[in-house]
Amino acid sequence: MPAMAQNAPILRPGVTEVGGFIGASYGIDKTRVMGGGNLVYSLTKTFMPFAEASYFPGIGRSQAIVGIAGATETFSVPLIDFNAGFHLRIPIPKSQFTPWRAPSPQPTRTL
Repeated sequence: MPAMAQNAPILRPGVTEVGGFIGASYGIDKTRVMGGGNLVYSLTKTFMPFAEASYFPGIGRSQAIVGIAGATETFSVPLIDFNAGFHLRIPIPKSQFTPWRAPSPQPTRTL
């Protein structure tokens, strides 16, 4: 989705962001769909710890069976990846461009 069509995150402490993603892995054996999600919480306007988990369906493997000549076994190994860290937002002083700037609130009219 183009960046111009996305909502800008709110730049203040105490904001929780939850996201999900899907993708594909390929190159090891065959193309497989994968997915995951993340959770981010802004402790301050600039410091945001996050946690993320991804699931990759089984990656096919084969190995020789010891003791039986020419025999192999084929199996699948699913992978779960956990990742954590923090985002550090660095404001750009005196700039018209801030990648995360929240839109100005629109005035409301009451009839």
